[in-house]
Amino acid sequence: MKTHKVLLIGFLSLAAGTLHSEPPPVRFAIVGLVHDHARGFIPTTSSRQDIQLVAIVEPNQELAARYAKDYKLADGLFYKSLEAMLDRVKPQAVAAFTSTFDHRRVVETCASRGDVLEFRPQAAYLKSITDQAVEKLEGLSRQCVKKPEAELFAIRRISP
Repeated sequence: MKTHKVLLIGFLSLAAGTLHSEPPPVRFAIVGLVHDHARGFIPTTSSRQDIQLVAIVEPNQELAARYAKDYKLADGLFYKSLEAMLDRVKPQAVAAFTSTFDHRRVVETCASRGDVLEFRPQAAYLKSITDQAVEKLEGLSRQCVKKPEAELFAIRRISP
């Protein structure tokens, strides 16, 4: 009987630990580093427990090397191709910091593999950053991560 009680207590302890454990972090990738928003975004990721940066796609190797050095990022985190990264890493989310002209390609490529939630800047937010000096935009970028998403973005679901 003692063996059964110990096993039961062991199973209950295991079950209780599972019930109270935090969900695993969302595995996400960054596509493109040409927007200064990435400079405000990347440092906040290391201090958060709910997300995990698993890949960065940047075809410009000089820019990728600069980010790797500035933020002490592992070389294995970087990919030259969005498709190769999606095939290998299979992130749960992607943040696009590409040129605005490349956003559609990123969304379409990701949507061909599953549902996409697209976040578009709200008009009021865009107006607040128009014609700002680069230094001021870098500061605004750091402030963005503290604002509610609804103030910054219009959100829509795109399905394959």
